[in-house]
Amino acid sequence: NSLIHGFCREGRMREATRLFREIKGVAKANGVTYTTLIDGYCRMNDVDEALRLREVMESRGFCPGVVTYNSILRKLCEDGRIREANR
Repeated sequence: NSLIHGFCREGRMREATRLFREIKGVAKANGVTYTTLIDGYCRMNDVDEALRLREVMESRGFCPGVVTYNSILRKLCEDGRIREANR
């Protein structure tokens, strides 16, 4: 999680996603891993990928928390996608 977080903070989403895919084969991703990537995508102005990953997160049995939703809602509002944010 720390390496993925570091890549996300640096805006290196390609590396973060690659590492995420690699560790899925060795270890289980957890809610923190998904939230870190979702926040990273939001920071890199890719809220659609963040929303897609949130769906994957939920399909794998993880419940998005306050941090996850705050990241997504903040970016949707910044992008003027208020209706989507209200859903």
